[in-house]
Amino acid sequence: ILAIADALKFSHKLELTTDGGEKVTVEPYSMIFYVEEIYLLAKEVESGQIKLFSAVDITAVKDLKEEFDYPENLDVERMLSNSFTLAVACEKPEEVVLKFSSAVADFIEKRMWHPSQKMKRHRNGSLTLQMNVSVDSDLVRWIAGFGPDVKVMEPEKLKRKLFRYLSKAVSGYLKKTLNP
Repeated sequence: ILAIADALKFSHKLELTTDGGEKVTVEPYSMIFYVEEIYLLAKEVESGQIKLFSAVDITAVKDLKEEFDYPENLDVERMLSNSFTLAVACEKPEEVVLKFSSAVADFIEKRMWHPSQKMKRHRNGSLTLQMNVSVDSDLVRWIAGFGPDVKVMEPEKLKRKLFRYLSKAVSGYLKKTLNP
């Protein structure tokens, strides 16, 4: 952690070694504390993509002592604001509309899921949640956790992603059940 903090202070590139043994050269931009974990927001030099690296997944850090220019227009708060959870929103936010059954409506209604959220209760006790967020894997996993108590109304892209995610899950269980 100290090596990362020093690299942030002096705008030095780092070589990270992940728990999978992969070595990645990055330009570190910020350390983020979220749900009792530390993350490094950094640009992966090879791909040019800005990513979040969990500190627990980093096994080694080497300060390359090579300076880089911190992007003047980088707004970390804005980058993270379109994401459903702590993630760099790589895609532009889209209007997401979810309809929850009456069985989970109270649970959904009592929480702040995203600053853009709007909710509407229906006569049958169900609830519609609308948010402007990136359609990413975190959102898909969160929706999948509600099983039959949620239906994606919009966008179509999210319906397809959820279908693929759930199909893989079912396929995995079928393989294990049929071939123990």
